Amino acid sequence: DFACVSPVTASRTVNSRLMRFPRAGWIQRAERMEVLNVLGPRSVEVQIGTSQYPALLASQKLSMPLNMHKLAGELLIPLTTVEERVVHIRCLSDAQLLVHNLYKDKRTMRNPMSLPAYDSREAWIHIDRGMAIHGSLSVSGSVRRPYWSLGAQRINMWRTRVVSASNAWDHGRKQLVPDTIPDGVAEEEQWISTDAILERASNGGLLLVLRRGVSFSELLHRGQKITEFISHNWSGTSVDLIRTLRAASVRCAWICTLAINQHAIPSLGSNIGDSPFYLALKGMHGAGRVVMVLDEEATALTRIWCVFEVWVSRSLRLKFQMYLPSGELNFFANDEQSRKATRRLVTLELSE
Repeated sequence: DFACVSPVTASRTVNSRLMRFPRAGWIQRAERMEVLNVLGPRSVEVQIGTSQYPALLASQKLSMPLNMHKLAGELLIPLTTVEERVVHIRCLSDAQLLVHNLYKDKRTMRNPMSLPAYDSREAWIHIDRGMAIHGSLSVSGSVRRPYWSLGAQRINMWRTRVVSASNAWDHGRKQLVPDTIPDGVAEEEQWISTDAILERASNGGLLLVLRRGVSFSELLHRGQKITEFISHNWSGTSVDLIRTLRAASVRCAWICTLAINQHAIPSLGSNIGDSPFYLALKGMHGAGRVVMVLDEEATALTRIWCVFEVWVSRSLRLKFQMYLPSGELNFFANDEQSRKATRRLVTLELSE
């Protein structure tokens, strides 16, 4: 049986093991399913293994626990924004001027420039060097919809510090009023490609969002000595991540989602030794440990960056520990969670 269902969260967060139908009158228990295809930002095609009512399942809502994919896009981006500009790319020539002014990452502004505003009364909007292209606004967009629904009040979600005359600690923020937007819109994507910008500019134009911000850790302090580096899978549930960190008695952790500026992710392919992951691990040499957060399926070890972190930890002779929400992994423990994780680790093929 096949059905098209709408997950409550965005498509990158889809994890078939964690999907649950709400308990409606004709659904007495959670349905077992397999995700076959992601159709769009909020729709997936699934195969239902036990249901006798596939037609009734169509377009039903699903619930899924919060994870880092959702947390980073929906919450961290608004909280850590220093500047946000909404510009109107009216035609192909506007798009070409923008694209030609980007660095090789095809996302970050190389030089300052001015672009048209959505509201003609605002004329042109100045875009500073270093601002990054995020998504495009549309009535069909689903990314950060609760944030955009606040309209002009969305700026109240920003937790960055404004530049003051007293030279107090700030994040370089000067924007006090958000740009005007139409009602009922949200971003279509987390990161729009330059090809999509050029194509849509040739077919009526688009509203484009550019941002500059800081990491979440920079909202809290100016820097602390790391005691633990956390290696984990972003699709794992946030509640299990917190439980695992508590079980490991973590004190001052480096977690990539919170430590790296999510507004302008650095290129990780040029020099591995310059990556923030490697530098954080190197900085702990002889003075910290790596905690790998595991679930029953050991999914962290199916992620290339987690495997890389294992290798770097070994190369730098860092203390390395694996933890489940129930505690440190014990290959001889009798609890179900430990048995499943151990069985998965023994049979895991890194080529997967």
